[in-house]
Amino acid sequence: MEEKSTATLENIQEAALTEFLDKGFLGASLRQIVKNAGVTTGAFYGYFPNKEALFAEGTTKISLSRTILPRRSSSARVFMIWEHT
Repeated sequence: MEEKSTATLENIQEAALTEFLDKGFLGASLRQIVKNAGVTTGAFYGYFPNKEALFAEGTTKISLSRTILPRRSSSARVFMIWEHT
């Protein structure tokens, strides 16, 4: 993946983390995620097929982080794991 693509993916993940933590899965808006990430909806679909896949990736990383990074808040764990993938 080229550098610009990595930055775009990180922007999407960071925006998604904020949206999911603030509003939960059902309340989270894909439109708001892409807006906060500074990408188009079309660009989003170049990385994820839908909101469910984005959420599933994040929850998988949360599960892994409980073993990797104990004693931190769940949001800090998610952010740190997303930052290091």
